[in-house]
Amino acid sequence: MEPISFSLSSVPAADISSADIDEFNVFVRRSLADPMGWPAHGYLFIEKKGASPRHVSIALSPMSVFSDAGMEGFSFYDPSRAEIHINVSNWRGASPASRDGLYPDIWRYRLYMINHEMGHHLGHLNGSRIDHFIPADERLPAGSRCPVMTQQTRGTAWCRGLEANPYPIAEDLLVIGHPSSKQMRGGASSMSGSSLILLLIIGLLLLLGLMWLGQNIWKRLGYGGFRAEMSHHEVSHAPYFSLTRGTTLL
Repeated sequence: MEPISFSLSSVPAADISSADIDEFNVFVRRSLADPMGWPAHGYLFIEKKGASPRHVSIALSPMSVFSDAGMEGFSFYDPSRAEIHINVSNWRGASPASRDGLYPDIWRYRLYMINHEMGHHLGHLNGSRIDHFIPADERLPAGSRCPVMTQQTRGTAWCRGLEANPYPIAEDLLVIGHPSSKQMRGGASSMSGSSLILLLIIGLLLLLGLMWLGQNIWKRLGYGGFRAEMSHHEVSHAPYFSLTRGTTLL
């Protein structure tokens, strides 16, 4: 399990009470410990203060934070500061995901927000095989769970008819080198055929380059000159051969 440290950094504001913060903190702790969440994919979350390489701060943030960042209507992750800001308005059910029925249960939507933004901290990207740049025949089939890294906050239309899902699934694991990583299109952990062919071509080119380099080094060490000198010596002391018939001319 890879340890990820986190701290809870909400502060009271005009639109956030101390009771809101207490409720938020309890929910975040439970969400990060949920065995169906990121722990199922090899992460262990430890609450502690202080900096560490994978530390992240999590806060229920007032609306002013999102307007200042140009992120009205969304929660967001700030990678420069390793901070997760959960939108207080969406937390209370104002998002399209809550209004249009994708998440009629506010608790499951809150779980989605935590897991989605934590996914960004872990290095995962928005998107999946349901996005517009993926050919229709390669997208997830109808009835599948919507990947948690899809922007489900936008509502049912963004999930393209898939089932609302607050937990990370295989389609979300887009980090190269992660033990459970999957290719975005193929959904398989093995290397694609085109990638394998490219590696073979690169390997062949490297081999040819090494052979050429070896020949040039061999010549520079004098072997080529020695062979030329020997060839000249052998020809000057050998019988004269016809270049056309191969017969000896005396």
